[in-house]
Amino acid sequence: MWRKPQVWIGVIVSLIALFLAFRDIHWEEAKTALAGAQYGWFVPSAIALIVAIWIRGERWRWLFGDQRSNLPHSRYFDATAIGYLVSNTFPLRLGELARLFFIARDGKQSYGMAASTIVVEHVLDVLVVLGILIVIVMGGSVPVPDWARQGAVISGILFGGALIVMLIMVWQRRIVLRLAEKVMAKIPRLNTEKWMRVAGQVLDGFAVLQPGKPLVMVLFWSILGWLCSALTFYLALRAFVPDASFSVSLFTTVVTTFVLLLPATPGSLGTLQLGIQKALAVFGVAESIGLSFAIVFHVMEIIAMDVLGIICLLREAGSWTKAKEQLRAATSQAPANPASGHDV
Repeated sequence: MWRKPQVWIGVIVSLIALFLAFRDIHWEEAKTALAGAQYGWFVPSAIALIVAIWIRGERWRWLFGDQRSNLPHSRYFDATAIGYLVSNTFPLRLGELARLFFIARDGKQSYGMAASTIVVEHVLDVLVVLGILIVIVMGGSVPVPDWARQGAVISGILFGGALIVMLIMVWQRRIVLRLAEKVMAKIPRLNTEKWMRVAGQVLDGFAVLQPGKPLVMVLFWSILGWLCSALTFYLALRAFVPDASFSVSLFTTVVTTFVLLLPATPGSLGTLQLGIQKALAVFGVAESIGLSFAIVFHVMEIIAMDVLGIICLLREAGSWTKAKEQLRAATSQAPANPASGHDV
């Protein structure tokens, strides 16, 4: 795993980000900021973070549409929390594979459908965040820099295009399946029947994009989840910048969302700090103070996420020994056998 070139690309990106974040820091100013911070604000911030993760679990449940009742509510929350734990620990975004494993390990959901719901989830996340940015720009309360506008335009084109493709696949399901079958039939020694079932499950995951209650609920939980994430950031920011407005947190949430799309080390070390620092600088927060806050905020996030993830992992596994076994399976077997599970 650690020998893959993608891992080292992430390490290089993180090192570059750390260099850019630290190169012009005034250490005395940073030391003063750390000494004078009101750390009590990080307690409600951590609570808001846990609520945000619960909301994301509930949103994921609705992404399964009519099949969401195959599992109890708690499983979606547990799998989401475990995913964050794995992402903070292992490279290559293995947290997503861990989520797949824990949601489909007993065959009540399929890997194919779970994977497609995660794709839909990420596309909708970016589009919702872009919507938040548009609202900020229209409100005129934030001097959005050119780099943020350009990033928003590029992301809008890419993820908007992805959404259009998924909608077309849902509306033209029969044509898509016929084309998939023709392509698979030409591949030697491929179990066409099995992989056609997987293709059907993937399209089932995209089906939530059709008009109906599941789509309304997905959009509702998406918006609420991002507002709760902004609240998490806002409460923590009060520790270092007491007079910061909520719009500062909204804008920084938007920026960090796009920054986290970049390859990086586990936990997005460096890229998250640089993103927070540059976003706060738009509002006149000194880079030394912004970096000091970003470091403490990141530590709080990792601790809260990892403790929650371990609790959920133990709840799913029943013991620490079984938890380690399932975690090992989630980071190794799941990617090797994505077609296993319900109806396959």
